[in-house]
Amino acid sequence: MPALCGRIHLTLIERDVEGDTLFPEYAAAEWREVAREAGVSAADGALRFSFVTLGACSGQPGLLPSEGAATCFQQDIDLP
Repeated sequence: MPALCGRIHLTLIERDVEGDTLFPEYAAAEWREVAREAGVSAADGALRFSFVTLGACSGQPGLLPSEGAATCFQQDIDLP
C-alpha cells in the first residue's frame, strides 16, 4: 500500500505508560529514519525521549537508497 504522507514525526518516550490511544501500525520497512533528537524532561530530568523523523522510501520495500531504492520523498503532503 502506498504511503499517504512523505514524512512521519514521532516522539518516542522511554517509559511504559497506560493509555487508550496508540499510534497506528505502519510498514517499518518502507520508512527510514532521517533525523533524531534526544532529550530529557526539564522538570526533573527523569523522562528521556527522542523526536524522530521518518521519511517514506520509494522503490523496493526494505531497501535503503544506498541499496538501490529511490531516495525518500522530500515533501510533505497535506491531507484534507
